[in-house]
Amino acid sequence: MAKNSQWMCQMLAITGALMSLTGCGSSESNDAQIAVANKTQFPTYVEKLYRSEKMDCVDLNLNGVCSDGESQEVSANTNNNSTSSPIIKSYDGFSLTAVASSSIITPFTTLINNEVMYNPLVKGDIGLAKAYLTSKFSLDFSELDLIDGPEQAAAEIINSLKKANQLVSSNPYLNIAAAVDLMVFAGKFTVEPLQIHLDKLMHPELTQEGSYSLDATGQVSVSNFDLHPVTGRMIILTDDDTRIALNANTGAYAVVVTNTATDTTPSQPSSVKPSYSAPLPQKDSDEYEEEEVEYEEDEEDYLDAYAEWLAQQNGSTFNEVQLIKQSIATNKFYLLTVSSEQDIATTCESTGTQGLFLMAMDQEDTTAAAKTSAQKTSSGSSRVGIDAYSAASTPDVDIFNPTPTPTPTPDVQLPDAIPGVDNSEASCYNTSFKLMAITDDSTVIAVVAKNTQGDTIHRLSGDKLTEQFSPGYKLATGISVVDITVSNNGDYVAFTDNTGRVSLVNFNTMTLLATYSYPAYSLTKLHFISDQQLAVIGKGSNNAGVDNQVLFINSSNNSLVLSQAFTVSHAVEKLAVNQSAQLVAVANEQDISVIKLTDTGAETLVSYPDAGQQINQIGLLSDKVIFNANASLHYISLEGILGSELRAAQRYVTETTIMKQRLVTPTADINLPTSIDSLETVTITWSTNYPDQLDVTDGHVSYTHASDLTVTAHITGLFRGEMHTVEKLYKIQ
Repeated sequence: MAKNSQWMCQMLAITGALMSLTGCGSSESNDAQIAVANKTQFPTYVEKLYRSEKMDCVDLNLNGVCSDGESQEVSANTNNNSTSSPIIKSYDGFSLTAVASSSIITPFTTLINNEVMYNPLVKGDIGLAKAYLTSKFSLDFSELDLIDGPEQAAAEIINSLKKANQLVSSNPYLNIAAAVDLMVFAGKFTVEPLQIHLDKLMHPELTQEGSYSLDATGQVSVSNFDLHPVTGRMIILTDDDTRIALNANTGAYAVVVTNTATDTTPSQPSSVKPSYSAPLPQKDSDEYEEEEVEYEEDEEDYLDAYAEWLAQQNGSTFNEVQLIKQSIATNKFYLLTVSSEQDIATTCESTGTQGLFLMAMDQEDTTAAAKTSAQKTSSGSSRVGIDAYSAASTPDVDIFNPTPTPTPTPDVQLPDAIPGVDNSEASCYNTSFKLMAITDDSTVIAVVAKNTQGDTIHRLSGDKLTEQFSPGYKLATGISVVDITVSNNGDYVAFTDNTGRVSLVNFNTMTLLATYSYPAYSLTKLHFISDQQLAVIGKGSNNAGVDNQVLFINSSNNSLVLSQAFTVSHAVEKLAVNQSAQLVAVANEQDISVIKLTDTGAETLVSYPDAGQQINQIGLLSDKVIFNANASLHYISLEGILGSELRAAQRYVTETTIMKQRLVTPTADINLPTSIDSLETVTITWSTNYPDQLDVTDGHVSYTHASDLTVTAHITGLFRGEMHTVEKLYKIQ
């Protein structure tokens, strides 16, 4: 028994039991006597402050927290449509972050991500960020996005982050930035961040204006887009029917697809087709051994084969895409196509080119990885991220010599086809659809079918496009819908019609609840700002009417009652709403205003006169308004600029800032500021590669100039207690 006692003691020691056995080693007892040890005998146990493998979400909208629609409990290297967005994990009193490529999330990845987002010297590059941190601390960061670091250093960083988290800011990333700035300045991880340190990183007086570079040449022409107000994802349709998906917060591209015309017409709608599995057409291996001139002779045939393959992958072409809407939580989106032809009920059934289609950017059987701003498409042009507060800062790109188109090989990455979703049961049962609206969670779709006897509003499910209520809501003879919106709970649909009034319908029973007319106004555009309130705009129907009114109409208690008629400084024709942020944007062809709803009513948050020329569509995020003007996508910030004075200046000076007038008048001078009023330490000097064609003292550009004319901004400013200079290069159009 003594041996048994000894063996039991050894096993308990090995397993780390926190109780001791009396009688261990004694031959006088056959049974081990268990007693509770004195507290001083327990080994010290410290609960780990974080778990490096635990992540909450991909932060698509860069607000520092997990919002609706952002993937929860993601794993490392999640295949997300915006792989440039950081990942976050929240704990009690602090948060950890990491760049999207990190396999773990720790205090050390938090520092790396902060440098990518806020350090103007590393140019958004992860490798430069790690090298910078290594140079500032007695710790090698080169692999700390792959493996965890020392426990003591981690505990010190977390302690400092907890203190910074108690400070008041508009974004949790800013609290982290204040702490990291002090760490770098002090050369240690234990610091005491104060509110004054954080306040110096906020510049609400600065407005950033910029544009999305849809290709390296700037020749892509935008015809339509859908911006999801929560996730910030955009689906863009170009004039040549290319569909582009990107994250409007970072400018990172996910999918690029061209709808290529083909003589072969599918026999059924693409959204009910199984996913195609046709292989990419390949050349014979012997052809790759031929000279380049021989490849050029075959290039046209190969590209034709590729076009046919791509058309097959897409299922079909789509004619006259009227609207694009998307889901909040998946990679699915919807295309509404219309036709000017009459009585073509069989067209949809036979070709699948007209109707409402459920599409997907990425399916389970689609193996091609999502593209980011750093990857290439088949054209070889570099996809450049916007110069924005994000992990996708504008990289150094040779804007005159983009990577040439590579010789196609079996391994060449070509555009990802967007296939139809094979579980769609009814996508194309009416060729007369003309409008649609969707809930933020995409569970309910309201679609309008045009009819000379009176339009009909149908309720469809977002997952399969099946009708949830038949036969829908039928309008009176001669009444047609002008605009439509559906409440996020799916209970109500509201619309304007050709008589200029608003109607509210119970979308569960298809019964009319109320109508509303505004004196001397023809109401045109509307959107739910909450489940019980509408934002509505219209046009003055006579001399008594004016076009600068935004109406806020309560839709509760089965009635429509005007809550407030809000006046802006310009006429309004376009409308966009962000329900979660309680923001409303209105615009005409050149002016934009953003309205904030508060407990006391509406108030103008910001107004942008002359924001652009020929604005034909607007979208709204919590921190920026996005608009399509002159067939290009532009954005204007709503919350100022965050970061050090050097970083703020780097973000403020954009291509739009210096060349805005040339977008209106191609021969106008450019704006070359030498200082920024609110940034006291910042100075800017300018240089050009053709001094005889561009005068950097006044911005005058010669009427005729070289096609490769550029101007470079040399921005000097304060960053972490030291003066540094960064450069930005711009091509003169």
